[in-house]
Parts: sequence; structure tokens; C-alpha cells
Amino acid sequence: MKKKFTSIVLILLYFTNFAQNTWEQITPTGDIPTARQGHSMVTIDSLIYLFGGADNNKTFGIEAENFIAVSDNTRVVKTVKTGRSSFDTIHTYDSSFMEWSEEEPSNTPPPARHGHKAIVKDGKMYVFFGKGNSSALDDIWQYNPATKEWTQIIPSSTTNPVARYDHTATLVGNMVWIMGGLDNSENLLNALWASNFTSNIWEHYPSLTETELNGHTAATYNGKLDFFGGFGGGFMNSTIYEFSPGSGNWAEYSPQGDPLGPFAYGSSVQYGPNTVFIFSGKVGTNISIQDCFLWDLTNHTFTQLANGPDVANAAAALCPNGFYDKSNYEEFVVFGGAADGTLVDSTWIYTSNIETPSGINESEPTDITIFPNPAQDFITIEISDENLQSQELNYQLCDITGRIIVSNKISTTKELIDVSGEAAGMYFIRICNGNKIIEIIKTIKE
Repeated sequence: MKKKFTSIVLILLYFTNFAQNTWEQITPTGDIPTARQGHSMVTIDSLIYLFGGADNNKTFGIEAENFIAVSDNTRVVKTVKTGRSSFDTIHTYDSSFMEWSEEEPSNTPPPARHGHKAIVKDGKMYVFFGKGNSSALDDIWQYNPATKEWTQIIPSSTTNPVARYDHTATLVGNMVWIMGGLDNSENLLNALWASNFTSNIWEHYPSLTETELNGHTAATYNGKLDFFGGFGGGFMNSTIYEFSPGSGNWAEYSPQGDPLGPFAYGSSVQYGPNTVFIFSGKVGTNISIQDCFLWDLTNHTFTQLANGPDVANAAAALCPNGFYDKSNYEEFVVFGGAADGTLVDSTWIYTSNIETPSGINESEPTDITIFPNPAQDFITIEISDENLQSQELNYQLCDITGRIIVSNKISTTKELIDVSGEAAGMYFIRICNGNKIIEIIKTIKE
């Protein structure tokens, strides 16, 4: 008996350690988006919203020229004009159910695009610019998930930024800052603009005079704007450029820590006031990388994370409902992109070392137990809460990748699940009230 207990403890410790700073490619169900690149993903409430993207594998408009390496690890590149076909659709991802769904807006969507950027403000998604099927775009659109309605935002300013794509959009307070990108003639841009939500006008700020940028990563710290990576002035950018809106001044910093060299078209998510996760990216024509980094904005230090999917020009978002580990580490979803020039429709989960503020059940405690754990042939779900017994509950048995193995209604206070035919390993049981998860329980099949 002691030997069995020790084995169970070791298995649990293995999966606890496995859950931190690790990647898993999952197999979600539902309307999985078509393989694409240059799309956007944002998290609103309990869902991730994916919009747009390009569906062929003419990638990025960037081509290596002799691939000359220099002392600061930059690479010589040139731009080439390519054509792509784009999407105007929205997909939502429910991380609780590991399910993609195509959302049907209540009105006509904006023109199809890729290379745009999206931000979230007051529970709504705002989409800025992008490349359409024939030309670059200079428009702004708002999507309201509550009404499923698109609304075009028409600025009242007379001078506005030129159409562009592969820029960045960063929300700071009541302003969205647009930096760099490529215009309709594939010219690189260095202009800095801010869209003011209060006045609904565009404001022009001092440009970055050192170089132009596209495919870079942007972040905000202490009211300042930071930009790193991407292509600039014919080279891959290895400098951190920082803009202070208060003074209107630019500053330059050298990245510290682990980066092996600059890269472009990584997917990124800012977490909290001073941390940015950058997932994979690109270092040349059809050459994507697996390197992933944590960018500490307080001291411009990069820490290398576990290698992730080998893709570039994908999109990433914070996972609103953690699944893998009940000890609650923040998770991120990465979808799509190009792997060495080939578009993919893969969904990946990155589980970080950052603990979430609270447990999954702290806000809604339940009286649900499963036994035995570990199990051999059968698992019993026992519902002892009378209020829950009156609800229309269902369960889902899932493997470690999130694949639903079996699901059914819970019709008794002691529901039996047959697992005799399943392989030994770790599983999850999700207890749901309708579409809402009320409990996730780990179990081990011996």
C-alpha cells in the first residue's frame, strides 16, 4: 500500500511540475478557424475573440538578402510586395470547454484584413487598420460582444495617419498608440499616432527618427511606450525604443538577459503592468523560431522560456479560464501562424509560472466529490449539495490535451463513469451547469 501511495504522489508531482513553463498542443472541438496568419486575438470576459487573418502562405512581405550577420546579431533584409486573401470573420474560443465557435455578427462586418491590431476597452474590441485584399486600410472598427454588432469609428480630426498594416496598437489610459508598420506601397513607417477616445481625434507625436519599424512588439510601462524587435531600416531591430508622452522624447536601451538575437512577427501578450510574454517569431524568409521570452519592462531584461510552437505571425491571448492545473497558473492561448512558410491551424496552450490570484472554485464553492482517486475501472461523481441536485448538470471526462473522451448528463446524486477502457494516466472531470463550468477535478487512472 505504501508503494502505491508513493507512486501516486510522484505522478502528481510530475504533473504539477509539468504544468509550469510548459507548452501543450491541444485538440479543441467546434468550428476551428482555417489556417491563417496576421490575425488578432483578444480576451473579453470568459472568451477569446479571433478576427481576420490571411489564408495563403505568401508570408510577411519580408525576404532575406544574402542573410549577412553582423556583430549585433541583426540581419539584412529587404521588403517584397506580396498578395494575400483575407478573412472578415470572428471566431470565439471557450477555454473552459476547449471549443472554437464561429460568431455570427448582427450586421455587416468590416472589410476583410490581416496585419491589423486589436485592443480591448470597456468590454469591446477595437480593430485598427490592416491590409485588405487589395490595399492597406486606414479605418477603425468597434465590435460589441453583447450585441454582436460592428460599428465603424469615424475620427473627427482632419489629419489622420496613413493606411498601414503590421504596426502595433497599445492602449494607455484613454489613448491607443499606433506605431510603425508598412503603408500601401510597402514603405516602412516611423510615425507615432494616438487615437484619443475622449475627443475622437488622431494626435500626431514625434516620430522615431532612428529607424522605421514593422512586425515589432509594443508594450507600456509607467505611462511610457516600449518597442522591440521587428524590421527597421533594412535590418532586424535589436534596440528597445522608449517614448515618453509627457516629455515627447525618445530613448534607446540595449536589451539585457537571454535573447539570442532580434526577431520579428512574434505573438505577444502584456500581463500586468511590467511583464510581456513574446511567443516565437521569425528571423528570415520562411524561417520561424521556437524561442519564447519574458520581457521585464522595469529593467529591459529578457528571460528565455520553454520553446514553444515553431510559428511566426500567429496570435496570442490570455486564457480566461485555466484548465490544466487546479493550483492555478496563468495560461495563454496561441493560434495559427506560419511554420517555415506553411500556414497552420494549431491551438497551443502555454502554462506560465505565474499563479492566478484565486482558485477556480473560491468564488463558487461546491459539494462535489469523485472517488476512488486514483481509479481503475469506474469513477463515481457524488453531488451532495441539494441546490446542485436540482440543476441540469453534466460532466465531461477529458484527457491531458483537453480532448473530451465522454460526456453525459448527471441524472443521479451518484453518477458512474466507466473508465475501464481508458489508458493509464491523468484526466480531468469538468462538472458543468449548462455551459458554465462549476468544478474541475483531476483524477488518475491506474
